Amino acid sequence: MSITCLTSAIQAKNLIAFFSYSSFDVPGKQGYIETYLNVVGNTVNFIPATNNNLKGQIEVRWIIRENDKIVYADKYILNSPEIPSGSSSSPDFVDLQRVPLKRGTYQIELAIRDKNSDSKEFALKENIDFGFPADTLSISDIELIESYTKTDQVGKFFKSGFDIIPFVNAFYPKENSALKFYAEVYRTDIAPADVYLVRYYISGKESRQIQENYIVSQKQNPMNINPIIGEFNIADLTSGNYYLNIEVRNKSNKIIAFKNMFFQRSNERSKPEVTADINAIDVSNTFISSVYNPDTLRDYIACLFPIASSIEVITGETQIEVGDIHNMQQYIYYFWSRRNRENPEAAWQEYKPQVVKVNNLYSSLNNKGYETDRGRVYLQYGAPNAIAEVKNDPNSYPYEIWQYYKLDNQSNRKFVFYSTDLSTNDYRLIHSDAKGELKEPKWELMMHGRTQQFGNDMDQENSIDTYGSRTKEDFVNPR
Repeated sequence: MSITCLTSAIQAKNLIAFFSYSSFDVPGKQGYIETYLNVVGNTVNFIPATNNNLKGQIEVRWIIRENDKIVYADKYILNSPEIPSGSSSSPDFVDLQRVPLKRGTYQIELAIRDKNSDSKEFALKENIDFGFPADTLSISDIELIESYTKTDQVGKFFKSGFDIIPFVNAFYPKENSALKFYAEVYRTDIAPADVYLVRYYISGKESRQIQENYIVSQKQNPMNINPIIGEFNIADLTSGNYYLNIEVRNKSNKIIAFKNMFFQRSNERSKPEVTADINAIDVSNTFISSVYNPDTLRDYIACLFPIASSIEVITGETQIEVGDIHNMQQYIYYFWSRRNRENPEAAWQEYKPQVVKVNNLYSSLNNKGYETDRGRVYLQYGAPNAIAEVKNDPNSYPYEIWQYYKLDNQSNRKFVFYSTDLSTNDYRLIHSDAKGELKEPKWELMMHGRTQQFGNDMDQENSIDTYGSRTKEDFVNPR
């Protein structure tokens, strides 16, 4: 069962384990991958060991191939920590391997078996593209970690002065209130800057919104390898799908390297109530019962995401992926019945023309209107009261500034969109002063990055005044 592109769950009879890997570079030398295997202790068969203790034993077999050539192979017994006889639970245990690789495409084959069980060996395969540019700033994969401890003792889990225990499963239940990670930035010393900025943050997978209170910026000196250890308290992060993002910006505040990683959060304290009775809904003779085309149903579900809760989005994505016509009909009817119990069809018929409108106005080459930032904001908050639209400012990228006189319990809120691609209709949300939306103090700098050269003041928030530019006036008074 795949959890993410980098994390897989393995189950053979009662044995459960999680596998993931990360790629790291060693500038001037050969890079490597780290493989992580987390075995769930309570699914392992334990046998007598020393001093009246018990131990588990897992047979592990690795093969890494490049095309048909085996470049790495290993087979060994992974021993669990010993536990007292009669113990009611056993801890999970982690195995880490480092394999040097040249740049290329590989297939990892992993097989595991409980040595003290009659279960058969279970195997999985992962295709990976490995390699880092030799003369360009880059970022390693992001390694989620369970814990880190500063140490001078070089051991199996030692890296950059720390013992780092990986967190192999990219799923964070309510009990996990901390998200910790490790990554490395390479070759910032080749960039023409005295300092550079590393920013890491959490963003929603569907909305792409940066989550408020989950943003950290750090100034760094240029180095060949710069390790990053970060941590967020996610106790109040609502249930949903997210990305952990790392970006490197130069002294002009332009992004020069970027890496992200998907993770899931389940937080029962904050997730909306969702019944388990969707599959029991009878949709016969309803407004959705006459819609049978699976692509139409998928589109009807996807267009709901701008106004859906996190759990509704997760459920909807599952329905889209499975593609069962009846289940998709049930989901759509369920969604609108929660918003208008007496007349779900009326709620859908009121929303549907707005989707058509944003598709006509904001669709781009690769996205439908409701998938874009402007479409999402329009569907979530309604039509803005005022819009400043500027496409021909010679000193800035094309932009739009939307103003809402009243937004829920907020007054006079603005949204700033811009497009760095002058030939498309794809405008990205760069800044808003609305609660829960993306806030970027340097939005003017970024908008004027087309023409302006900035100094070394990385705390500068406003653009240099440019003759003929109206961005300041348009933000204060869109029209």
